[in-house]
Amino acid sequence: MPVTERVTNLILFCKWFYFCIGLVGAAALPRASFCAGEGRNPHGLNRIDWAVGVIAPQPSVHLLEVGCGHGIAVTKVCDRLDEGEIVAIDRSAVMIAAAARRNAEHVAAGRATLRVAELRSFDLGGRRFDKAFAMRVGVFTRGDPAREFAALAQLLKPEGRLFLFHDEPSTGADDVGARLAAAALRQSWQVEALSAQIFDSSEVACLIARPPA
Repeated sequence: MPVTERVTNLILFCKWFYFCIGLVGAAALPRASFCAGEGRNPHGLNRIDWAVGVIAPQPSVHLLEVGCGHGIAVTKVCDRLDEGEIVAIDRSAVMIAAAARRNAEHVAAGRATLRVAELRSFDLGGRRFDKAFAMRVGVFTRGDPAREFAALAQLLKPEGRLFLFHDEPSTGADDVGARLAAAALRQSWQVEALSAQIFDSSEVACLIARPPA
């Protein structure tokens, strides 16, 4: 079964399930949106290029990246920024050092700020972001991410958006997307969309959600 059909069926099931248990209304989960080619990758993009395209940062937007690794997404986001800024965090000092080397020009220009930090305890003194995103951060599909979602609710503006991108070896986007959506809904986040993209080695799921009202 094509990934588009599987994810659409998943969303319909989630609507029915959460409506039945009374957690959210049946309209809380929309039908999936896909790139051209029924979820396949028609333009030869890599997963980070695709993700940044989905996030679509405007020149003046303020973003937070959770788990920035080597800072590749930071570079691609900064290339789109003018007055905006990205703050990127990672638990690993080694990764932050690598990201800082890669993005030295953007850091010097004030477009990028890199911090060694845990999301669950990250505090910027009330500062809020327009968008936040994470790529392959396992806590959102495994374990209990309640503290992470609580932190993001404090870090995003009320009208802000969260983008979670995740894939796992030998696991389809429908299963990964189901776990992302279930985790967000348990914390009263408003799921706006689930989408998927097929790359050579895996299917990547994307969840877009708003903070609790």
